[in-house]
Amino acid sequence: MSSPLRILAGSTALAHIQQHGLQADDISVMVGASGGPKWFCLYGLDQYLLSQFFKDRTQPLHLLGSSAGAWRFACYAQQDAAAASARFAKAYSEVTYPKHANMRLITQISQAIIDNVFPAQENLQQVLNHPVMKLNLIVDRARGLNNSASKMLQGSGLLLAAGANLLNRRLLRHNKAYLHNVILLCPSNDWVKSLPYGKIPDRKDFKLNDHERIRYWQKILSRSHELAAAFAEGNYTLEPL
Repeated sequence: MSSPLRILAGSTALAHIQQHGLQADDISVMVGASGGPKWFCLYGLDQYLLSQFFKDRTQPLHLLGSSAGAWRFACYAQQDAAAASARFAKAYSEVTYPKHANMRLITQISQAIIDNVFPAQENLQQVLNHPVMKLNLIVDRARGLNNSASKMLQGSGLLLAAGANLLNRRLLRHNKAYLHNVILLCPSNDWVKSLPYGKIPDRKDFKLNDHERIRYWQKILSRSHELAAAFAEGNYTLEPL
């Protein structure tokens, strides 16, 4: 199999990497998207970045995350960031919900995952006061249809929001000037196909029985270190974004 890791870069970033390689201080902002368990593919990279790549960094690194990306970066800003990330991965990958759990119970179980990210008050203070890792969160308050208790109305609201998001993505894709200094790390198609079920994890995996799902997710966490090794060795495919 070819390199498991792809790096897509905008025009400015691409020229810089081709001439100088990629160094820790070249990065000033990291963005962590939502996506639920999709981030398990990035776990190994997180561990490498935290324990090696950014280990001696002194310049501020601005972290912008939403949903799962926000919790990933909440780990980045703790004193022992790699340990925090490992706690998050374990708690998230092993979570189970009763078959007929209501919203309140699901919220309580999910809260336990967050408690693993912040096991003590001092962990919160570390995030707030970290001299290098500057955490910024994207949150969205549900309004209108999205704030309805009706699943049908809420689904309609989410569908409208998804349509607006898709339109914005297409507009951004056609205006690459905004992406000139952006780099994107992602697994190769061949690597993804080699995973169990031939895909990265997603929320639909909750349709699997708990034992099968947890085994699958933990396999992805283990294999994610292959991406980290490729990054550390410079064994990645560099492509224009």
